[in-house]
Amino acid sequence: MKTALIGAGVAGAACVSVLRSRGADFCVFEKSRGPGGRLSTRRVSGVLPQGDLHYDHGAPAFTWSPELSAQLAAELKHETVRQLNPDAWVASPSMPQLVKDLLGGCPLSAQVEIDTLEGSTGQWYLKEKSKSDGNPPVLHGPFSAVVLTAPAPQTRALLRNVECSWKQKLDAVSYHPCWAVMASFAGAPAEIRETSNIFSSLVSQNSKPGRTLPEHVQCWVGHAHPEWSRAHLEAEAAVIQEKLLAELVRVLGLTSVQPLHAAVHRWRYSTVANPLHCTALADPVQRLFFAGDACLGTGVAGAVESGLEVGRMLI
Repeated sequence: MKTALIGAGVAGAACVSVLRSRGADFCVFEKSRGPGGRLSTRRVSGVLPQGDLHYDHGAPAFTWSPELSAQLAAELKHETVRQLNPDAWVASPSMPQLVKDLLGGCPLSAQVEIDTLEGSTGQWYLKEKSKSDGNPPVLHGPFSAVVLTAPAPQTRALLRNVECSWKQKLDAVSYHPCWAVMASFAGAPAEIRETSNIFSSLVSQNSKPGRTLPEHVQCWVGHAHPEWSRAHLEAEAAVIQEKLLAELVRVLGLTSVQPLHAAVHRWRYSTVANPLHCTALADPVQRLFFAGDACLGTGVAGAVESGLEVGRMLI
């Protein structure tokens, strides 16, 4: 029977790359409109007469290694992973491209939010979240194995009706939140002129290799410090946008320039504060597996390693 994977982020995609290359039968479920997870890019249409705005509002960049490149040489296109600076890498032409390469065009059930896992060993069913149309929740399955890649609290909730040897270990994982601001301005490229006590990173999208952005438009993404984000975690988006946009234009020295576009996004589970310190979690009897950045706590690269490990376990 098939293996089910919940989540089309980079960990799930890395797992898929192993299963796909070995001819395994599997299904991938993703609650968002497409793959990427924290490697997300937001496209905004209708602001400019021609062309769209693009923001890497998830991970601004990631660490990488020659070993990972060599290990994934058959999966990744030549120009997908590119160096931004000596310590940071990005995917090109957009961050989700890394995930898309690893998925390799496999079928993806997007905008399908799984609410609970039901059944027992070898006969697992995925129950969708109830919708407002009055119809009963859709049940997918049966599956012989299930791989969960959502953040630890969300995975714990999916397993609330299931006994699993590693489920309680997820309670030890904690995350830093992050508010991200996206803004575009007309004119010549701006530079960071002031220091900021709010932003942990501030990146020009125009500076990233492989990006195609309209001429004379500069797009910026700022990620707030975890402490600031936690203190304002439940604030309304409009309030956050006003605060972060004001700080952005101050740091860039653009106080007299009106933005063409601005928006914010809250990442409740942005980066791992307390990881599991293992590559992956497995219950080989129940055939339940967990992969993600929560395992090693080393961001995108660690999530890839985790997904690859679970793929090898399943094979």
